[in-house]
Formats: sequence, structure tokens, C-alpha cells
Amino acid sequence: MIGCSLTLSSFYCQNHAAASTITIRSHPHQNLEHLLIPLEEIRLATSDFSDENRIGEGGFGKVYKGQLPGRWENRTAAFKRHDPESEQGEADFQKELQMMSSLRHKNIIRLIGYCDEDGEMILIYDYAVNGSLRSHLDKQLMKHITWVQRLKICIGAAIGLKHLQTSHGKDKILVHRDFNSYNILLDDNMEPLICGLGLSIVVDRNKGQVYDKLPVGAFFYMDPIYRESGLITSQTDVYPLGVILFEMLHGLICNMLKHGYEVDENDEGLTLINVVRRSSNDNAVFKLIDWHIIDEIDIGSFLIFKEIAYKCISLNLKDRPSLNRIIKRLEEALRIQEQADASTIATQSQLSHQDKKLEDFRIPLEEIRLATGKFSKIIGMGGFGVVYKGQFSERWQNCSVAIKRLSPEGHQGNDEFQNELNMMFKFHHKNIINFLGYCDEDKEMIIVNEYASNGSLEDYLADVLDKKRHEMDRRSFHTFKFVAYECISLNSKDRPTMDTIIDRLEEALEFQVSFSA
Repeated sequence: MIGCSLTLSSFYCQNHAAASTITIRSHPHQNLEHLLIPLEEIRLATSDFSDENRIGEGGFGKVYKGQLPGRWENRTAAFKRHDPESEQGEADFQKELQMMSSLRHKNIIRLIGYCDEDGEMILIYDYAVNGSLRSHLDKQLMKHITWVQRLKICIGAAIGLKHLQTSHGKDKILVHRDFNSYNILLDDNMEPLICGLGLSIVVDRNKGQVYDKLPVGAFFYMDPIYRESGLITSQTDVYPLGVILFEMLHGLICNMLKHGYEVDENDEGLTLINVVRRSSNDNAVFKLIDWHIIDEIDIGSFLIFKEIAYKCISLNLKDRPSLNRIIKRLEEALRIQEQADASTIATQSQLSHQDKKLEDFRIPLEEIRLATGKFSKIIGMGGFGVVYKGQFSERWQNCSVAIKRLSPEGHQGNDEFQNELNMMFKFHHKNIINFLGYCDEDKEMIIVNEYASNGSLEDYLADVLDKKRHEMDRRSFHTFKFVAYECISLNSKDRPTMDTIIDRLEEALEFQVSFSA
């Protein structure tokens, strides 16, 4: 059996077995004296480690709840006390201390201090009032957590994981290796806090493939590719995140098909994820939704969530999304759900455009003539005809517009005009030019769109590409180049999906942002 590391969530879960960890001793130049807490203060806070204050036990030792005095603002804390008989020792203590002392993020549990006095080794953390996510799954507490709350927990966990990955600079990546619902704690606002970094490892982005001789972590959350080959990548933690997403949807831990029935490693085929894999169509997956939220979950939110969750557990590393992509999709699922839950006014606002007919967007020819100075402000030409800049009257909120006027001598006619008109009216997205109206009066065929003040991408590239070449990050350039070549492959099967293209471009952007920082 593959063991689990000592985790902070063992404060709330008894008998969470521990595994051997990679040992990293403290750097002698790093001064952590400001985090030292005297043993006497800890004894006072925990009533001398009384059983009444004990809240858990793990491979490192027992865990106690206590309140630190005024110097620490009377903060309630969790005290992880080393057991001399534990297989984990000073090296593990030093590793966790070094790792956690350098991390500060709202979605990562905060290290308050430590004690290394009179043979004691104690780590002190903020106390997470609502325990671990796993405890909610175990104790059927998920019925009290709405779909919106579940989405927010998933988003926070993904954001925390992204921060961990990038916490060691642009050339390094931190891989948790034991990311699971045990290691997500919940504060008093149900904000997720990642913990359990005892098995984490920092790898060099530029060293190519990195392999682990002895894969570690919680078995049912472990990336099968990592488990079977030892390969460690930025996607190694994406797989268990996908498992957690399905736990949140289903309301059960991943190795439990129903409350009270828990499977072991020999029954892997019966686990939640294997059931999920066999239920990939929408109707089958819909049956896996926790019945406590079935009536509140919006279908649009569900479909986005399902899509990104399935990509996370893909057995093809290239198909797994980046954390940026995961966060964006989950935020979109949340936005859709919140819109569905909002007042009827907000819903009507959302649907107002859909209620209109195309005829409602007809603009009088005289208005267009006035806006363009009788078609005198040419800003471009194309196969359709000439494009003019215009300024509408107060009736159209004095907006600047681009007016495409069909040329009688052009190759495009009424069919092309009607096709573009219908398409532009149908689609509404922040990355598609905004359709404002049209005119088909006196044999004119005109489409009115929002005016893009920076012109076309072609104009921009011609002006700045040579100037910006030296500012490109090498990794960003190669990631961009690779996906661009895949797009123009003569074998259609080798061309990437739009989601894959977006993921790779976001990865290239991350590299460039890190390079420019």
C-alpha cells in the first residue's frame, strides 16, 4: 500500500498513516528565530498537552488545540507535537518547517511558529475551525454545503495549488504529491486551506523529465501515470484535483461508492473515478450528482464543471488543462450558477438580448449617413466593401462604430450579407466584435459593429513585432511555436482541440509574465 504523509488535516482525522518522505534539511543561512515559540507558552496554551485538548494523531505524533497568549493575539492554534517513537524525525520536521515558513497565501494554511526546545519538536499552525474537506465527506456534512459553496471551495483549492506550483520562482515548480481532500482544510468562512506538504518536492522546469523511484501519496488520488512510471510534471497534481472535483459533485470520498461502503486498493475498479469514467455521457454523469444539490445546480454550470473535471483526470498528460484554465472554467461555472440564483431582474438582464428580434437592430440609413459624414471617413477595405468610422447620435449613446458597406462591384452579395448578419446577431462574447445593428434600406447592405480603437492585429504586428522580439521568453516562444505548428499540421488528427490550444497559450503567457516580472 502506498502511504500518506503526515498532514495537518490529521488534526481532524484519526489514524491517518504516514509514509517515508524526501528529507530536506534546513538552510543554515535562513533565520527562523522570529517564529520560535517558547515551550512554556505551548504548555500553557495546551494545558500541558492534556487529553482534553488533543484533537488528532498522525505519523509525526499527537496534535493539540490551544490558545496562544496576548503576544500572538490570543490566537487559537493547532500544535503538532513530535512523538519520539515516530518513524519521522528531525529531517522531516526541518523540511516542513522550511517549506511552510516561506509560504503566505490565503489558500495555504499559515504556519504561526515552532518549538525546538528540550528535545521537543512542535509545529504550530492556524486552527481551521471547520476541519478538513475529507471530514465533511466522511460525516455526510456535504448536504449542508451548497453548489455555490462547493464551487468556491474548488476554485480556492485550485488557486492555492497554483500558488504552490509557482512559489519557487520561474525556473522551479513545486509538486505537492499528496494533494487530496484530507489536505484541504476549511476555515470559519469555508475558505479552503491547503496543507500536508510533507511529501512535496521542488523540481527544475528546465531539466526535462523528472522521475521518482518510489511514488508516494494517497493511493486513490494518485495520478496513475505518476504511480506507474514515477514521472513528475506540473500535471501530477492536476489529476488529484480532478478527483476532488468529482468528490464535490458526488458528495462522497473517492474510494466510497456509498456511505458506509469503502473500497480498498484491490477493488480499484469500484472507485468513484472508475465509475465516473464509465459514465462519461451527460445523462449518466448527471446521475452522479449529490441528491442534496440536484435541484439547485444549473445545467450550464454543471456542464462546464463536468467538462473541466474530466479533462483533469485524463490519462493523456497533454489533454490535462493548466491550473489557469481550470480556475477560469470553474469561475465561469460559478458565475453561471450565481446568475441562475440571482433575482429575476438579473435574469431578465441576462436574457434581454435573446428576447429581441433581428429587426429590432435596424438602423435608418439617414442616421448612418450622418454618423459617417456621408461615407467620408474610410478606415479600411475588404472583400465585402469599404469600412467607415462613424459617431452615432445620442439615441445610440454617442458610440463610435465601424460601418461595413457592401460594394456593388464586390464579390459578396445578399447571401453573404444575410449570413454574416445572422451570425453576428447570434454570437455574443467578449472576444467577438460586438454587433450593434444593420441597414438594408434603398438597396444598401450595411453592418454596424463596435469600433476597435487599436485597429487590426495585422496592423499591430506590422508595427511592433520587430521591436518586441528581444523581450520574448525562450520557454514562452517554444511553447507558442509548438502549438502553432500543431495547428497547421497536414494530418487533421494531429491538430489540437481548441481547449488544448487555449491551455498551451495560457502556459506560454505564464512563462512570459514570469520572465517580465
